[in-house]
Amino acid sequence: MGQFSCLRGKKLRALAVTLGLAGARYARQGVGRMWPAATGTVLGAAGFVFPMVLLSLRY
Repeated sequence: MGQFSCLRGKKLRALAVTLGLAGARYARQGVGRMWPAATGTVLGAAGFVFPMVLLSLRY
């Protein structure tokens, strides 16, 4: 069960990055605001990359 929750977390973080980038694209076109899209993209990317950096430093 633990490995499946880890995979689900990675997929959700990748989805956050994807949707954040899509939101940034639409915000540049004038639909919506840029700061929520940029914040979501940065937090999603940090949540995706940070655990991998910690694991690479550990081994």
